[in-house]
Amino acid sequence: MFRRTIETLISILNEGAYINIAINNGIESFTFNDQEKRLYTKLVYGVVENKLLLDYYLQPLIKGKRVKPFIKNALRVGVYGIDFLNLADHYIVDSIVSVVKKKDYKASTFVNAILRQYQKTPKRSLDNLSKIDYLSIKYSIDKSLVELLYKQYKNCFEDFFKEVDDIYNTYRINTIKTTKKQVEEYLIENSIDYVISNEIVLQTKRSLIS
Repeated sequence: MFRRTIETLISILNEGAYINIAINNGIESFTFNDQEKRLYTKLVYGVVENKLLLDYYLQPLIKGKRVKPFIKNALRVGVYGIDFLNLADHYIVDSIVSVVKKKDYKASTFVNAILRQYQKTPKRSLDNLSKIDYLSIKYSIDKSLVELLYKQYKNCFEDFFKEVDDIYNTYRINTIKTTKKQVEEYLIENSIDYVISNEIVLQTKRSLIS
């Protein structure tokens, strides 16, 4: 299962495959039980969604070393498993090392050493980064996109990154066809909770699309 996870990540991160298609292909071409399928899916999505953060944590440990895609993604899976999954660290490390060993014995000793060192080393701090770099790495969002959001939504910039319990539907008001006042009247009449930011972004807990 871990080997399939690494191979799927290579197809996504190194070869440009779409994540949903790559995951479906992985599930269809391999016999997973339900538990393995859930773990496989969580690992792939988790590594992709946290790629910049995982690479930031790994960078001091592999600095100056040429790391092949299979090994780099194996390390990403290992770090993600250690930091984000409720599984024993030794299980994650042993599983990753075992998979790599079957492909490249020498590389497996490297992976084992890096992951063991990662477990013992204090996590690399984000505190000394600029605000843009901090948010880009912490949330694994391309720096150029973070910069764009900051320019357009400076007053509520950090709201984009807040962790909230409620999930909101977000819409852009088409001011060619309606006005902010008309939209607000509609929402009030239908008892829909809402927030309008910069008069163009609408957030509501209820979908407006039936």
